[in-house]
Amino acid sequence: MAKNFYKALELEKNATDEDIKKAYRKLAMKWHPDKNPDNRSEAEAKFKEVTEAYETLGDPKKKEAFDRKGEEGATGRAQQYRAHNVPRRTRSSSFTSAQDSDTFSQFFERSFDGMRRDSYNGSFSARGPRPNERPYAETSSNVPPRQPRKASAIEQSLRVTLLELYTGATKKMKIKRTVYDVGGRSTSFEDVLTIQVKPGWKKGTKITFEKKGDERPGVIPADIVFTVEEKKHEVFEREGPDLFLTQNVTLVQALCGCSFPVTTIDGRSIRVDIPEIIKPDFVKIIPGEGMPSHKDPMQKGDLKIKFNIIFPSDISTQKKEELKRILT
Repeated sequence: MAKNFYKALELEKNATDEDIKKAYRKLAMKWHPDKNPDNRSEAEAKFKEVTEAYETLGDPKKKEAFDRKGEEGATGRAQQYRAHNVPRRTRSSSFTSAQDSDTFSQFFERSFDGMRRDSYNGSFSARGPRPNERPYAETSSNVPPRQPRKASAIEQSLRVTLLELYTGATKKMKIKRTVYDVGGRSTSFEDVLTIQVKPGWKKGTKITFEKKGDERPGVIPADIVFTVEEKKHEVFEREGPDLFLTQNVTLVQALCGCSFPVTTIDGRSIRVDIPEIIKPDFVKIIPGEGMPSHKDPMQKGDLKIKFNIIFPSDISTQKKEELKRILT
């Protein structure tokens, strides 16, 4: 059955020379057996197929013959070339054949000709080698390749209400990312990161999304780190596992005792009775009405009520005398 080299490279018949090179670069990298250890047999077959297609369509004379006569017109020259140029010990139907390997190596050596590896981030620059610096193509194979560095973490605040830290919540954060395909082309797109806020999380809690930063050649993408920032509440203040609120009482209530309702952070109403005298430093503790523990949401801190005693702005002489008599 005649082979369709255009189909093998995922091209139309009117493809330009540049289109053919781009297609081979993409598919050769995709199907290189070393990049596909889990399905090596399939990868070797695909790699051989795209290499054979490029050997034909990448050569103007072979391409012209293929366009006129199909596979039969192009393979005669190709087979003759292989017979004269491939040593016997390397003739094979698998990826390890010298022709397939040489085609791949020569193609990418030409692609990187005149480039040098940037010493800072491992990417390629179009500048030539510096003085006393060997070109990339001439680097000794005994020198281990430079390990890619990881980009610095990207830090972002995550503003959360006290109620969300009490009940838990789901936050969705939209980010923009740039990634590269196997052909070296960059693509930008929007991504959504979902954060499950756990009950009891504290200010300063960090949530890390590994390698979600922009991709760059020779650089491991940065982690994105969100740090919890607690929004100020109108009524409650948090100190560790405990919640605090301030209650206004009159001087009479402070001296004679009082009872009043309190709305909890999650909207429930509870009755608070104060039979004792309320002194300026007095704190009423309501057990179990504080913040949940992030390790065990059923365990909660306390609600602590502080008091602001409102003194009268004026007292008549008669009442002053009565107070003196009562309090002495």
